[in-house]
Amino acid sequence: MEVLKNLFKQNFRIIYEEHDIAYELNGNIRIVDEDEVDDTFYTFGIIPAKHCVMYSLILPAAAEENLEDVVKDFVSQKEPSDIPLKYDYAFIKEKGKLKVLISVLKMDDYKKYKENFYSVSRQLSGILPYQVLMVAEAINAAIFEGIVVYKIDGIIYAMYIKNSFPLAFLKVRELKGVSIEQVVERFKSSERIEDDITVYYMGSCFQDMEKSEHKVIIKEDINLIESFHFLIATKVIPIVNHLPPKERKVIRRWWKYALFGIVVLGVLIYSLSFLSSYLSLKREVAGLQYNFNARKKQAIELRKRLGNVDELQGKANYFRQLEKNKKKMLILLEELTKKVPKDAYLTRVSINERGDLEINGKAKDVFKLIKSLNSSRYFKSVEKKSSRDAGEYTIFIIRGKIVY
Repeated sequence: MEVLKNLFKQNFRIIYEEHDIAYELNGNIRIVDEDEVDDTFYTFGIIPAKHCVMYSLILPAAAEENLEDVVKDFVSQKEPSDIPLKYDYAFIKEKGKLKVLISVLKMDDYKKYKENFYSVSRQLSGILPYQVLMVAEAINAAIFEGIVVYKIDGIIYAMYIKNSFPLAFLKVRELKGVSIEQVVERFKSSERIEDDITVYYMGSCFQDMEKSEHKVIIKEDINLIESFHFLIATKVIPIVNHLPPKERKVIRRWWKYALFGIVVLGVLIYSLSFLSSYLSLKREVAGLQYNFNARKKQAIELRKRLGNVDELQGKANYFRQLEKNKKKMLILLEELTKKVPKDAYLTRVSINERGDLEINGKAKDVFKLIKSLNSSRYFKSVEKKSSRDAGEYTIFIIRGKIVY
């Protein structure tokens, strides 16, 4: 068993600012010396959080086909800029939904850090934003729901986690006269988070804070290795990798797999020697049961054909329903696009299996939007759930039903 463990052990190297850490994973984590690092290590560069902005999306699973376009449009709306940007995303599928994480940074910053990483290592397996380690650290600390707050180099980072996934992110520079509690309250208000949610303050910089009913202080700073290992090993959250796939190093240990194959082949040959007598007896019995087996085979083939007909019919029904659902969703999205006035902007559209519709966005005239949707034969009972003024626009949440 020890031979098999050594055969499939993995080595990782993390480069982050002044840190350059390598470790070996073989059941346990073992930090290795610099002279032990070779081309068998998966090397990852970590871009500091101050250069990256994170977003998240939860979409229907059917959106996977057009996910690239959806993310592109989302980033262009959230980050309108003439400066070239580098954005990448990753997603996981869960209960018919796509949970998407998006990381955005300036292209110049990406090129600078990429050059720095390659100056340390000849090959890279990935370039990750530091925020994914923040999320991993929080979930590894069993924070499955709540607001998690970090402070690094005078910048406050916060994320709203629900069901072990970050639904919203905050990144704001610390200001004099504005307490971190005030920043958190503004974050709650902007994301419509309930007031009694627990807030977790992560890091030694919060050790002088006083705890309260909905305030938890976790004094330990982020453990780079543990957070990275949890992220890679569990894959409970999407891993956003800015390095293009064609540039990522893939380690192929062909000689190890060949050795393992030789061992398996040897065991197989050794086992076959014990089967020779059994096969000889089996041939004798087969002659006596020839007629019986022939009839039995005919019966089995007939039963299998009947079963295949039912299976194929079931598959055909499934794919017909799947195609019908896709067409229905495209029609609804096209109708929604037609009915939304030009001075209204949607930031989130949610449709559940019961046909309930919920839309977040902003508009100059919310009631004009509601009236327009109610005039469609695909929507009914559309009404305002909540709204608040934001300059010449009104930020709103409206609800309704899908009629199809």
